[in-house]
Amino acid sequence: MSTPAGGIGSAASQPRVVSAPVSGSSSYDPYVSIVLPCFNEQDHVVAEVERICEAMDASGYDYELVAYDDASTDGTLARLLRQRTSLGAFLDPVADKLLAVAALAALVAHRRLPAWLLALALFRDAVVLTLLLLARQRGIPLAGASLSRMGKYATFFTAAAVLLALADEIWQPSGLSAYVLASALTAGECLAAAALQYLWRFARRVRRLASSR
Repeated sequence: MSTPAGGIGSAASQPRVVSAPVSGSSSYDPYVSIVLPCFNEQDHVVAEVERICEAMDASGYDYELVAYDDASTDGTLARLLRQRTSLGAFLDPVADKLLAVAALAALVAHRRLPAWLLALALFRDAVVLTLLLLARQRGIPLAGASLSRMGKYATFFTAAAVLLALADEIWQPSGLSAYVLASALTAGECLAAAALQYLWRFARRVRRLASSR
């Protein structure tokens, strides 16, 4: 059996103590105390907490888990406290997309990246949004759907192109423009391939759903 964990979070620059139970309560002091420091760990902090709890539950020792949020700027504390809303789940990826598009648009305006890269990024996002709307309209389940491998490559090379273009804009080192163009070409190919892959996966899911009825 385990005890409630005390999570220490931070608002602005001032830390605050919050209660974040992750397991059942105990009527006496725990045998083991575990401290988990966190900084911008929103993508895997819950999985880490669950992994620790599973291991300690299997050990049979009474324990407590203290998660310390060291002024994270992402949703780490919200994940620990299970403070998740439908609006937040919608706005989080939208904000990420807007930030990426804004960076691309700014660099295109300064002629550091080609305009066709921005067009391909918008095309890929438009394809994904259209497929999501179609799935919702036709009642097509998307449970278990995940980001394609090509989509991950597109995200990586687009970010690489943006970072290299920013470095070229600021420091203008000799020969960096060639790497910017190479990253942009690779990112463009991956964006186009990702859009086609999403279309193919959606069509395959529709066919499977139709054949099962």
